[in-house]
Amino acid sequence: MQVGWHPAKSRLEAERVREQTRRYIDRHGWDVAEDDDVWREYQRRRMAQEYAGDEW
Repeated sequence: MQVGWHPAKSRLEAERVREQTRRYIDRHGWDVAEDDDVWREYQRRRMAQEYAGDEW
């Protein structure tokens, strides 16, 4: 184990990076996506998650 390494801090940092990445991709998606199909699938998953509780 590394000196100063803490599993909970590591998990918190990983979550922070995931959230930053998600926000960046949401904002700049078409500019950073290498594959249109992958981008569309990402958007479908995000919208499904975001609107999961909505009643239509």
